[in-house]
Amino acid sequence: LLRVDHRLRARKLYRDGRNRWISGVASGLATRFDLEPWVVRGIFIVGTFMFFQSVLIYLLLWLFMPLAVTKTDFLRMTGKPVTVDTIVREDNDNYISSQMMRLAKWIMVTILLLGLLTTIAAISIISMVVG
Repeated sequence: LLRVDHRLRARKLYRDGRNRWISGVASGLATRFDLEPWVVRGIFIVGTFMFFQSVLIYLLLWLFMPLAVTKTDFLRMTGKPVTVDTIVREDNDNYISSQMMRLAKWIMVTILLLGLLTTIAAISIISMVVG
């Protein structure tokens, strides 16, 4: 039958405040089920356009999922053992990944702003040509 990784079973469901865009629900679900956060975010976005229930589900999860605050919470969320060695190793890894995440967010914001400006410019040009 289907075998489940013991680390996946040991993971606890928390909202991930470190890797959040809104409240950490999608990131927490992704961590719990060993998915990439963009997959869960995409499901919520597509679900919002197709079925409004995904907004309600998201709000309920936001309300009832606890936020991972302590290092112990983050280790439990990923299914790793809570030991001093693991906490020290996670601190080093999280510093590097937080710097990369910050850079990725700036790149995303820049791309979104460029897209918005391009759209506004295109609309202006089209309205001048048509009007």
